[in-house]
Amino acid sequence: MTVEHTSPSTPDLASQLAPYGPDLVARYQTSGLWSTTETVASIFARATSERPDALAVVDSLGGQLTWAEVGDRSARLGGALQRRGVAKGDVVAVQMSNRAEAMVAVAAIARIGAVVNPMVPAFRRGELTYMLNHCHAKALIVPGVYRKYDHDELGIEVSRDVPSLGTVISISNTTREGIETFQDLIREEPGRDVAVSPSDPTCVMFTSGTEAAPKAVVHSSNSMLASFRQTARLLDLDETDCVFMASPFGHGSGYGIGTLMTALIRGTLVFQAEWEPSSAAELIARHRCTYAHGSTPFLQELSALENVSPEQLGSFRWFVTGGALIPAGLVKSARERLGCVVLRQYGQTEGFITSFNRPTDADEVLASSDGALLPEVEVQIRSEDGNVLPEGEEGEFWIRGPHRCLGFAHDPVRTSASIDPEGWLASGDVGTLDGRGRLSFKRRKKEVINRGGYKYSAAEVESVLLQHPAVQRVAIVAMPDARLGEKACAFISPRGTSSIDLAEICRFLEKHGVAKYKWPERLETLAELPATSSGKIQKFELVKLLSESNPAQAVQEDSRQGATQ
Repeated sequence: MTVEHTSPSTPDLASQLAPYGPDLVARYQTSGLWSTTETVASIFARATSERPDALAVVDSLGGQLTWAEVGDRSARLGGALQRRGVAKGDVVAVQMSNRAEAMVAVAAIARIGAVVNPMVPAFRRGELTYMLNHCHAKALIVPGVYRKYDHDELGIEVSRDVPSLGTVISISNTTREGIETFQDLIREEPGRDVAVSPSDPTCVMFTSGTEAAPKAVVHSSNSMLASFRQTARLLDLDETDCVFMASPFGHGSGYGIGTLMTALIRGTLVFQAEWEPSSAAELIARHRCTYAHGSTPFLQELSALENVSPEQLGSFRWFVTGGALIPAGLVKSARERLGCVVLRQYGQTEGFITSFNRPTDADEVLASSDGALLPEVEVQIRSEDGNVLPEGEEGEFWIRGPHRCLGFAHDPVRTSASIDPEGWLASGDVGTLDGRGRLSFKRRKKEVINRGGYKYSAAEVESVLLQHPAVQRVAIVAMPDARLGEKACAFISPRGTSSIDLAEICRFLEKHGVAKYKWPERLETLAELPATSSGKIQKFELVKLLSESNPAQAVQEDSRQGATQ
């Protein structure tokens, strides 16, 4: 069949990005972390060719596919997308839960030279409309009815507001007008694979938004696969390994470690659709999983199970976590209860894995450091005025390496502001680097709420709440939570004699299409919010108020009143 090319009316995703210099390209290719031929499409093709009858993916909903089945269905889905106008370089958004079909979608989009945009099911109208318009998505795959929410109807609604969006596909068997089904499309005739370069864009992922508008991070096959080549080398992962994944497919971990690293090593992926520790232990034991990647709460709850033991979990070797401090004693208890080694890593959407603990690290190193820099990865610690600081001093991480993104889609201003001419990326994270190359993350440079691994911009939610007629001023700050790491408290100065409660602000956010995990779980009203002489709200004073008023008890009270879980 004839493959259509990108429509002239669709802006080129690869334009105005930040290229790597020739010296860096040569270094990364010489080290074997970059390839001149291997792409996301080719690693799926190799797994299909070399292990056709081996299990590629299994999910907790009962779905499972061999590598041959992934290959056949992805060829058919790719052909269906091509016949609906998706061409090389076009974006296909995939808002899917953790299920076997996600593997098929990733392989299909790669083999036709398109660009995948993984999305979490928690996104609602506001987030979807912004993201799909920003990257000019041509197609959207939605999860049907998921957690009692009708994503099919949401997909139809959003398609009216996104001119580029010609196709909405549901994982359900809906007969609703304006939407097609995944099952119908994988019965169509296969398409024709489209050749791409390892340096071409292969995915676009939106940051959690430390600014009001999240950045659309563009990666190539080389910049994505570099991190997973490093991980496989470090932990000796191969086709005998089985990856357990409970982190959402729409996150970097679910998409990257889940689908891509599994394909790279030609192993097996076990997807858990919704996190539950007892079921997770059962899945790990049944499928003899060797590797898991997830947030600290997952590890805590798995280790706290009363009926779990190393003998039960069998070959479970590694649990890799990042983005949050590990509580004292958790490394030791996880090893005793689960039989695995806990390793911390630091990374972000713009550069997936920058540092990684080594299996030989002592417990105190595992608990206190985010690991040593990976080969060919460089980090400078810079001050506010851009000077490189000596080892041990705290400053912003500037990162350079084979895993660094290409830049931000259709956003040359932020690309040039974040990536300097020598290829260094401003991470927005603050921490230290010691003399042995060990990185320690301390905090975000800008305010962000990290609720159990779901990160979002406080400014984004504040901008919506300021539209409420009863709100004069608002500031959202993080408050500690033993299970999720952080939850959000909204400080509001009411307008005039108006009154407002937590339930009302949650209803208002829902009305404006804000995802539920971004809703505050505590509300404090103050006649005036503390501010500088120039009028800037002093959030550190609000954090101090929280620390003096037992926020944990307030969160319990709010939860009983219907705050988000």
